[in-house]
Amino acid sequence: MKAIDTFLLWKLRPATASDWIKRVLRWKRKRIKCQHGEFWVDTASNFGFKIAYTNGEYEPEMICCLSNILRHGDTFIDLGSNEGFFSVIASKLVGQSGRVIAIEPQQRLHNVLLTNFSLNQCLNINLECLAIGKKNDFVSFNLAPSTNTGSSGIVRATKYRVPQEIVRITTLTELIRKNSINKSRIIKIDIEGGEYDAILGSQEIFRAHLFDYIALELHPSQLERQGLSCRAITDFLTECGYTIDTRFSNLVLKSPNTDC
Repeated sequence: MKAIDTFLLWKLRPATASDWIKRVLRWKRKRIKCQHGEFWVDTASNFGFKIAYTNGEYEPEMICCLSNILRHGDTFIDLGSNEGFFSVIASKLVGQSGRVIAIEPQQRLHNVLLTNFSLNQCLNINLECLAIGKKNDFVSFNLAPSTNTGSSGIVRATKYRVPQEIVRITTLTELIRKNSINKSRIIKIDIEGGEYDAILGSQEIFRAHLFDYIALELHPSQLERQGLSCRAITDFLTECGYTIDTRFSNLVLKSPNTDC
């Protein structure tokens, strides 16, 4: 299909209608090369369209953040990896001596992630298929339409019901222990309203400044539905000594111990 046709399919509302049309058309993913690598994408999705038709200009502020912070040998934690775009970028930046931990609970994306890692020869990525929260348990996870799998989460982002799957959930502290991580250069947290439990459920590792940098995406509406606030998160991180790094246009906080 032409770019304009793909764009209209991506933008069709409700998004569930797009899912239905794609099933009728037997829509398939495509391997697309862009400036950041090669990816197996659904071109009628938010992520896939930008990879296919804008040469990989997807969330350029996050790309800038990683490019300026990560070094060879570093450890990067991608909390909310989605289809692995930032994990792939980080994998190249940290090199063979570095590590990437990609965390994504959606089972439908498991093969997509493995394919994208393989296409880019990323041998330093460990994929964790689970969610992060305040306890070790199982939880219902809301699966957003395929036009934007990145908006899936424990908190439903849509007014209408969406399919769910049961996923395993653990704490960030437990994940760090399991992967024997003593220090992480940066953690990216983009989990659609799950950021409160992920951070406040593992306070000790933030107080210990295990992360030099935190690239944090806040979701006010999803937090409000839970009776929570963005302010509680930022106040806690400020109490831990983290400050905003004004070099970046997105919210990036740095530890008081970081060497910049």
